[in-house]
Amino acid sequence: MNDKKGFLLLGDFTVKLVISLIVLVILIYLGYKVYNLFVEDNELKKASLQLEKISDTIKIIQSTGETAIIDFFPPRKGWFLRTFPDYDFPEGECNENNIISCLCLCSELICQETRKCEGYPFNVKVDKITVYSTEGNIAVGIGGQELRYPEVLELTNNAYELKIIKEDGMIKIRTNN
Repeated sequence: MNDKKGFLLLGDFTVKLVISLIVLVILIYLGYKVYNLFVEDNELKKASLQLEKISDTIKIIQSTGETAIIDFFPPRKGWFLRTFPDYDFPEGECNENNIISCLCLCSELICQETRKCEGYPFNVKVDKITVYSTEGNIAVGIGGQELRYPEVLELTNNAYELKIIKEDGMIKIRTNN
């Protein structure tokens, strides 16, 4: 009879321990999700502010024709500053009637997830070609080829000097470092 009582106490303790562990795992998961929500929101705010700074400068350069150098701080390393040749804009972005160019700051190369974009009624181009080899990078080429992405600047540093110029009737964005 004493054995049954001990077994029941051990069973109650085990059930309480398992429930406590499940609750703890759920709390850790929810904490992680809330943290990521704030981090992503913060990155999007940084992207928005930096893109606004570039956009204001672009509009001034378009009207004056002067050259400008601005300091640019990406939300974090690994983002991309890009324009899109052939009107191949990200879905839902830059689709107003008079838009010719779309400049985006994206969290990944394809620009489908976290992004901030600005459309322009004149030509704007990131004057850079990003190349990936087939070894250990984002893209994989066929038969050992390099994949070339025109109008893409991969942001691998914490800060950049961007040179914005008007050349051949087009606004071009280049790195100055």
